[in-house]
Amino acid sequence: MGEPPQAVVMKTFGEADKTCEEKIQSHLQCLRKVLAAFLDWRVSEEKRHQDYLEMSEAKRRRIEAEFERLRRLLAEQERTALGRLAELDNTFAATHAEKSLRVAEGVAQLHRLIGQLEACCLPQDVGSILSSETPPPLGTPQGAGKEPELLLPPK
Repeated sequence: MGEPPQAVVMKTFGEADKTCEEKIQSHLQCLRKVLAAFLDWRVSEEKRHQDYLEMSEAKRRRIEAEFERLRRLLAEQERTALGRLAELDNTFAATHAEKSLRVAEGVAQLHRLIGQLEACCLPQDVGSILSSETPPPLGTPQGAGKEPELLLPPK
């Protein structure tokens, strides 16, 4: 192992102890400055990293809040649109039922009128007319005093 450190320094620098010690102190001072600068840089980088993490977290929270707001807005719009559609369905169903009822009433009325016409306006020998191949002529049959009143459903 060998020589004491001071002897190694003497051989390395080739000068007296005092000069060597001064050089070592100078180098140590320089190294301390470099170390201080490095430590300052590391603290600065750590602070910058921490600031970035805080900024990133704040941005993450804003994004999440905005998307949550948009989800609520879309859910509200969906409920509104589905509500309107349900109202339209109900209105359509009611209108359809009303029209179906009017058509059914009109059909029943036509059946009654046809029955009345057949009862009062057809000749006594219905069987011979119904069995003939030619349909009876359209128009008012002889002997009918007035035309029957047609009751059509309102429009």
